[in-house]
Amino acid sequence: MRDVSESEALFSEVMSALEDGNYQRAIEIYGAILTRWQAHVEICERASAGLGEVYITLRKLRLAQNCVKQALGYDPLAPHYHNLLGFIYSLDRWWDRARVEFEVAVKGDPENPEYLRGLGWVLCNSGRLRKGRGYLLRALALAPDDVSILTNLALVSMDAREFDKALEYAQRAASIAPSNALVQLTFEVVAAVKHFADNTGGKEEAAKLAQ
Repeated sequence: MRDVSESEALFSEVMSALEDGNYQRAIEIYGAILTRWQAHVEICERASAGLGEVYITLRKLRLAQNCVKQALGYDPLAPHYHNLLGFIYSLDRWWDRARVEFEVAVKGDPENPEYLRGLGWVLCNSGRLRKGRGYLLRALALAPDDVSILTNLALVSMDAREFDKALEYAQRAASIAPSNALVQLTFEVVAAVKHFADNTGGKEEAAKLAQ
């Protein structure tokens, strides 16, 4: 069996490649690790999960799904892996599948704001607004400066035609992350929808504009 320390050197190379934005190199190294240490469970689990995260970043969702499921094969109850799988399903708008995965993640780590956010967002998109918002608010209480949670709450509040609350969340996120293009875009959209509603009195029309 190869020396485990050699695999650590390769994992370090992966981190350097990712920092440089060289995702293809990271994929190649992970592939080498999985081939060379296929008999070493902990190393393969770590490499499979890491490779899955790279594919998520590249939005290669089928490959990401396969890798994360492989990692789950080594540790079926790992909350992080269920969270990753839930995220993959939510990107595909497979809300029921995503909900199941996020529920397992939250059960395994009920105080993790990322897992709570994922479950809350999926529930809101599944028509269970009140329950979903409850999870988002629990996530925000644990991570009050998390712009992803704030942005989700802004969008959920806008869909609920609560434009003042939506703008409050969007403004908070925008002030925390002024260089985040997606956060700033959300703020601009929410502000525009609220302005439209305030000046026309037409919340129904504003809600349509937000969709």
